[in-house]
Amino acid sequence: MSQMREDLSDLQIREKSFPWPSDIVLGSRVAKPMKARLTKLSMSQGVSESQLIRFLIARGLETYGLDGLKAK
Repeated sequence: MSQMREDLSDLQIREKSFPWPSDIVLGSRVAKPMKARLTKLSMSQGVSESQLIRFLIARGLETYGLDGLKAK
């Protein structure tokens, strides 16, 4: 879990340099058990749920060699 905390901290720093565009809105359906797990994890890491989801998306994009903050 400490690695995730460090990675979230790095994302917060990167988001200040390359903010996510405010005109883009994403929606997703999340089952209640997954929502509860995301809420619990975000609280334990000291970040908001939206920031945790942005982190998970960015990590997924990095898996395929894309930088989500710089992509246009």
